[in-house]
Amino acid sequence: MQKNYFKAEDLADLLRNSAQSKFPERDAILILFCGALGLTRQEISGLTISDIMNSDGTWKDAWITDKRYAYKGVERKVFMPPAIFTYLDQYVEWLYQLGLSVDNVSSYRGFKSDFIFIRNDNKTPFSLLKRNHSRAEGLTSYHTRALDDKLENLLNNSSLIGSTAAAFRDGYIMQLNALGLPITKIMALTGFKTRNSVKKKIERLSCGVDEASTLILDSINQYKHDE
Repeated sequence: MQKNYFKAEDLADLLRNSAQSKFPERDAILILFCGALGLTRQEISGLTISDIMNSDGTWKDAWITDKRYAYKGVERKVFMPPAIFTYLDQYVEWLYQLGLSVDNVSSYRGFKSDFIFIRNDNKTPFSLLKRNHSRAEGLTSYHTRALDDKLENLLNNSSLIGSTAAAFRDGYIMQLNALGLPITKIMALTGFKTRNSVKKKIERLSCGVDEASTLILDSINQYKHDE
């Protein structure tokens, strides 16, 4: 089913489905980075291992997006919940299996600090192609077609067939709104520069705003069942 934005249950279904993909460790990280952390495809494509990992090999609880790739060039703090660390550990093990670590490097678990973290099916970074026009403030804007295609391939092999890669970040924004976060906090977490931009985004996707209570009750019931 085509959707304009994804809810938590959609992301859970994608994660379960990705376990059957050719590269499940990588695909799980893509789903979580897009849907749970709200990263843009440009931010993901330019991410280095030192952005999210300390030199001693531990994961950062929070980190700042690289302005070169950040949404609208706005640096923002990204928080990584401990629940994502297991997925990241599994992904690093996959990188080892690909032979991408360096034997004589002891920091960053054997990777150079500028190692591009997310890899495509050919073991190389997802390409970032400069657009013909420049972004505001002299920043460069990039096409992310390679990563878009990969994400949409995952979607088309799931119950979300026909959905686009943009539905991940839109879903992140809608979930923040459903949780009752004020506009200023949504701005801080997403890189939107104005309140009006956030409001317009939510209004455009407003078909899901009236379901906020349902989402919260579903989460409450799920926690009750898990006890």
